[in-house]
Amino acid sequence: MNITKAMKKISRLKGEIAETKDLIKSNISVMEPNEFAFNFGELYKKLTKQTHALIELKVKIMEANIKNGVFEKILNLGELKAMKAFVGELPIQEGFQDRSFFGRSDETPKKYKTQLTNVERKAIVDALKATIETTLDELDEFNATTII
Repeated sequence: MNITKAMKKISRLKGEIAETKDLIKSNISVMEPNEFAFNFGELYKKLTKQTHALIELKVKIMEANIKNGVFEKILNLGELKAMKAFVGELPIQEGFQDRSFFGRSDETPKKYKTQLTNVERKAIVDALKATIETTLDELDEFNATTII
């Protein structure tokens, strides 16, 4: 199976694991003389089997990523996204700004200077977006064509 299918299988397994955990939690204790709707031992074995299947898939994907030099791209992608978010949230104030405190405005607007203008920030964010999209496209291609 390719990595894309393996990732979908991982999502399904995570959902199944959550369902199994919910069954365990909701059936761990009952008031007497009620009977248990599910057997803890059986559910725990099922949970263990599901967890091992999840780990096995994750390891196969990780091995393929490392073997093919993709792991670095994945880490880089996370850092690019964090940088884009950081730069996009910088509180840039430039030019004259009215300042208000509790609904009352200062009588004289204050002039701000900045090391990064809104136009420059947009250019940086746009460049980061483009790099992120290119990296995502490369990862999508790798995931679709790499068999694990």
